[in-house]
Amino acid sequence: MIFSDKMGWLFYIPELIVVFILVLITINWTLSKLFLSSHGKPTIMIILGSGGHTGEMINFVERLDLSRFSKIFLAKALSDKTSYNMFFQALPQWERASNNESTPLVIKKEIPRAREVMQSYFTSIFTTLYAFLHALVLMYREKPDLVVTNGPGTCIPLCFAQFFNRMTMRSHGKILFIESICRVKSLSMTGTLLYPLSDRTYVQHKTLQMKYPGSILLDEALKKYE
Repeated sequence: MIFSDKMGWLFYIPELIVVFILVLITINWTLSKLFLSSHGKPTIMIILGSGGHTGEMINFVERLDLSRFSKIFLAKALSDKTSYNMFFQALPQWERASNNESTPLVIKKEIPRAREVMQSYFTSIFTTLYAFLHALVLMYREKPDLVVTNGPGTCIPLCFAQFFNRMTMRSHGKILFIESICRVKSLSMTGTLLYPLSDRTYVQHKTLQMKYPGSILLDEALKKYE
């Protein structure tokens, strides 16, 4: 009986954990509002990737007003040799903004790729951890207010680092994920991983919007700004 009385407090552990999490969320939300209101122009990180990811991202950001941001980070994998060239050829004003040696508005950032094509899953465990460590250092140092990605593999360590920094109060940055137009019935693997972490998830088909609560149809969002 004495033992049960002394150990009775253990039954309250789940409630205490829930209260602790709610307090953390409230503090994080409050600090985020204060941070964004006093920070001036926001900083943004746009993640590029080989294949069609960079091409799609060009379409998403081509009308972006660069003057609205204090810094714009363009991130890609170290082994990606094509994304910067493709991006700057399509958007020469971005390249000019990156060539200002004194105060560049557009800043290039690179991290190791988590997994190369045809790399074994076993060795990818170590390369993923290595990429995540690089991403943690980068995101802690730069603290972008917003990360925008459409799903290249490079975004995984960067977005997880962004989320980790936010949960540990190191920064208050958001994550915006845009699913590829090719995905009609289900999210991509990257989209599935980032769906619970992203502050906004945009999809390009009504079937996906209906399947994933909280997702936003990209066309409807864009029409508001036309």
